[in-house]
Amino acid sequence: MTPRCLPHEQVVAFLAGTTTDALAPSEVQVRSLPGWVVGYGVAASAAATWLWVAGTAQPGTEAMGQAVLDLPPGHYVVDVVDAATGALLSRETATAPPLVIGVPSRGGAVAVRITAR
Repeated sequence: MTPRCLPHEQVVAFLAGTTTDALAPSEVQVRSLPGWVVGYGVAASAAATWLWVAGTAQPGTEAMGQAVLDLPPGHYVVDVVDAATGALLSRETATAPPLVIGVPSRGGAVAVRITAR
């Protein structure tokens, strides 16, 4: 299944419960996502790049997957939050390019906040 890239307005609406940042379209390219992802979107604020990912919870799907994004060279802090509750699920640091990050399979949506450090 190929995940669907959502329009910017829909991504902003989905991220509204997660951030109060003003969000703009992002030029960041998503190279790959876990196979259980059905929809995604990328947005940018002054402080961060945001990746919104919606997945399915099916028996046999992995608990974690990897996303690969093209970001400028640098070191990043990556926070993954449950899009429904705002609860922090994980935090990691990663180096780009490319940026390879863990994304948990939740059966719902997660928001990934990527900030340069």
